Amino acid sequence: MFYSDHLRKVNFYHIAARFCQIIVGSVIIGLYAHDLRKALKAHKYADGKWVSTTDPKTGAATSLPPEIVRLLTGSKVFAVSIGSISTLTALVFMVSAAALQYRLVVLLTLWEWLMTIMLATLSGIFGNMYLSEKVEMEGGIQRMKTAVIFDIMATGMWFMTALVGTWWYMSENRKRPRVEIPNEAWQGEAGLQKPKGSLASRTLRR
Repeated sequence: MFYSDHLRKVNFYHIAARFCQIIVGSVIIGLYAHDLRKALKAHKYADGKWVSTTDPKTGAATSLPPEIVRLLTGSKVFAVSIGSISTLTALVFMVSAAALQYRLVVLLTLWEWLMTIMLATLSGIFGNMYLSEKVEMEGGIQRMKTAVIFDIMATGMWFMTALVGTWWYMSENRKRPRVEIPNEAWQGEAGLQKPKGSLASRTLRR
């Protein structure tokens, strides 16, 4: 009965939402890992935005200091890590949702909100870096703009599932039956004298 009671909560929409989160997370991993893989092969950081950018006055290729290069590399490592965590989380939630206990719902909902915050941070970082770029016909920048779009999509998906999870927990908590405590239970173990009548049967004296 425990399994069937939880199985009915796992419906088509839940599985579809988790499947979409897995797909979007996998795309995020692939887009950001592409530059990291190129950098690993070339033993340096490879970013289309800076390799193809030239000085409008001299026409010379611009370069970045090592500190900025490390920052950009770290940002894409962060992006691949967040994409991997979100994909793995969605897969675990989709497979094990039918067997989850009620007490774990709160922790899972909190984790979904944390995933939403991390993906929103990722969208803000790379959106600020690439969405304002006007370079056309450049594969590296276009790829990063596409990655930002998927970042925003993932943020919206995790926000919706976190919102639904919060609503579901609150609604289930209200449906749970409340245990009525008899009058005798209020006496405790202190040896208090039993009241002659319940509070409901007493009348106020003026």
